[in-house]
Amino acid sequence: MNCMLKKQTPRALSPLSLVFGGMLALSLAACEQEFAAKQNGKDFSQTLEQVGKQVENKVAQTQSAVSEKTADAGVVVSDAAVTTQVKAALLAEPGLASLQLHVETAEGVVTLTGTADNTANREQAEHVASTIHGVVAVRNNLVVRSQS
Repeated sequence: MNCMLKKQTPRALSPLSLVFGGMLALSLAACEQEFAAKQNGKDFSQTLEQVGKQVENKVAQTQSAVSEKTADAGVVVSDAAVTTQVKAALLAEPGLASLQLHVETAEGVVTLTGTADNTANREQAEHVASTIHGVVAVRNNLVVRSQS
């Protein structure tokens, strides 16, 4: 028996087998991707839900902070306006314009500091300040100059 093995040359795959092989590979890849997509979709939905909750929390915190700052700004602006109006009224008042008065306002409470020529000017400054819209109270810390 002559058992010689014939050296076989690799045979080229037929175009039809290439097409079927490609289709099989694509089908398997599609199944794998569909499973991954479902899993990723589930993970993505959970992640998206968590991010949504975090965003809602941050928005609520920001709204709260903005509300507080806006309220604070409103107080500061109205205090500044009150201070300006009190200063203008004191400067317009005869006998008080020449005095060195300092005016501060905090939450509607006006504080007058400086010196007055006499008790009448001191009381007049307090009265003028108390007539301004937005003034809640007046702290009169004006010192009467000594009459030597």
